[in-house]
Amino acid sequence: MADDMIQDTFIKAWIGRTKFKPGSNLKAWLFTILRNNFYSTLRRGRWETEDVDGVIAGAQVTEPNQEWALTSRLLEHALDKLPRQQRQAVILVGGAGYSYDDVAAAIGCPIGTIKSRVSRGRSRLSELME
Repeated sequence: MADDMIQDTFIKAWIGRTKFKPGSNLKAWLFTILRNNFYSTLRRGRWETEDVDGVIAGAQVTEPNQEWALTSRLLEHALDKLPRQQRQAVILVGGAGYSYDDVAAAIGCPIGTIKSRVSRGRSRLSELME
């Protein structure tokens, strides 16, 4: 690590040689570059993890979401094909999580009607999704 730091210091010094003022202390200038490089390496090191066998990297894999997006789009199209009353009941009960009682009270119809709409809507959705 020390050899790499020295090499990086000389590379940075060579690249920035026009910034060195003749007559000033070369040793102090090089030491400042070395120190700044060391601090940058420490800061960078906080975010890096040694993972020789790839176990940590393997655990941080994100599954692709294309299938979910496709399923979501298919569900949206299938919902659009349902009659308005069935679609409304399925969304309120299945999607929003309201109880049959709450939906029946909000719409102003018997609870059996809501249960029937949800049942028929779910069956039709199942057919359309396949």
